[in-house]
Amino acid sequence: MKSAALPLPEHTPAGVTDQDLWELVPEHLRPGETLDMLAWPWHEVIYHYGTRTHRYVPLDVPDPIRHEFIWWLWSLHATGERVAPAAVSAWMHQIAQISTSRVQQGQPPIASVLDLDLDTWIAEARSAFTARHQRLPGARFSQNHLQIMRRLRRAVGIAYHEQAWWQAELWDPIHDPRIPARRHEPRGQATVD
Repeated sequence: MKSAALPLPEHTPAGVTDQDLWELVPEHLRPGETLDMLAWPWHEVIYHYGTRTHRYVPLDVPDPIRHEFIWWLWSLHATGERVAPAAVSAWMHQIAQISTSRVQQGQPPIASVLDLDLDTWIAEARSAFTARHQRLPGARFSQNHLQIMRRLRRAVGIAYHEQAWWQAELWDPIHDPRIPARRHEPRGQATVD
């Protein structure tokens, strides 16, 4: 595993935006309407299974979420982490459904993965799955979806955090380059909630 921190934008008085995250992804790698998970560098951030891989992932989500999501995948590449391709595909489908459903219910559109708390994302994802497949999701649905959204929200939360690192609700020295850590720290890679 690479031990690089998240690629973060410089904080400005106006705050960090999804556009700032988007600009950190090299322009030639920014996907349009579809993400090819087998193209470089995206194939390096997914687990490769012997079965079918979700190669093309439609990015039919609001632009701010697309920017956050692609930046997160780019950050996984930078830190040497991986994610299940089926989870990437599932969340992109469900975020699009959740966003559309919320607007139809008279709620504001989702503009960030931080707009909803983790429990709400999972509840909305279960509802979207049920609406799409006309059945309830399986027992492991929440567990599989929870881990991906937790990682995504954690990374985006670090990127958007404007205060000093010690004022954050979560200290993650692996991903937050603002946290000083010496090489000999016995628990230097531990995340503190």
